[in-house]
Amino acid sequence: MAELQRRLELAGYYRAPVDGRFGEVTERALREFQRDHDLVPDGIAGPATWALLVGATGDGNPWLASAPIARRCLALTGSFETGCMPPGCFAGLAGDFDGQGLSLGACQWSLGQGTLQPLLQDLTAEHPELIARVLGDRSGEWQAMLRASR
Repeated sequence: MAELQRRLELAGYYRAPVDGRFGEVTERALREFQRDHDLVPDGIAGPATWALLVGATGDGNPWLASAPIARRCLALTGSFETGCMPPGCFAGLAGDFDGQGLSLGACQWSLGQGTLQPLLQDLTAEHPELIARVLGDRSGEWQAMLRASR
């Protein structure tokens, strides 16, 4: 729901705090958007509405439509987990919601039980260039997170 509100906000229709709840303000903005774009103003964000919203905000992800199915599934999961559209959803960092430690990325790997850390630490030590290439300017955050999880 937050993504719908963000899209409506970017298109100039939603003028309230993004809270992820489908309330009266969201429905009114959606109906107004639909009316202005010659859609049935039913307040339902169906495929035609979404197609126009993505086009209206100018930040669609055309590469995703031709991506392999595994990447599209990960993008969908990542979007739900992080509340961000691809590619931002692949780099989401979450807190200790389940008491298992810090969770990283769309897959929500738990770093609190001491089972994944040795593998990630070895990978980081043996292939620093890979970590730098994958994480870019966030590789310092990665190093700090691994140190904190010891």
